[in-house]
Amino acid sequence: DTGSVGLVCYNLGYLPGAPSESDPEIPADYKQTQTQTSCTLSSITDAALLLRVGGLLSVMTYPGSNLEESVAVEHLAEGLAMLTTRNEGGWEGYVDEIEDETIR
Repeated sequence: DTGSVGLVCYNLGYLPGAPSESDPEIPADYKQTQTQTSCTLSSITDAALLLRVGGLLSVMTYPGSNLEESVAVEHLAEGLAMLTTRNEGGWEGYVDEIEDETIR
């Protein structure tokens, strides 16, 4: 249901782990299995719509494994922050604050 989720977490990048003799279940080509930018952005957008008021969206990116995805997620998060801000002046006030901080 929309607005019913309190927390959504993402840990992007490669499949966790690395191949070793002690754990033969992890394939040698594990780096071939990683998150994809378009799927990630779609999923994060859907997750944001499920969050209740005060809910959290946590995203851990790894620029070393997928820089494009990391940058895209950062921009999506900035856009969500602008659209959902409670700052005075709404999203325009939010942008003004960013510009003020950048100038300092």
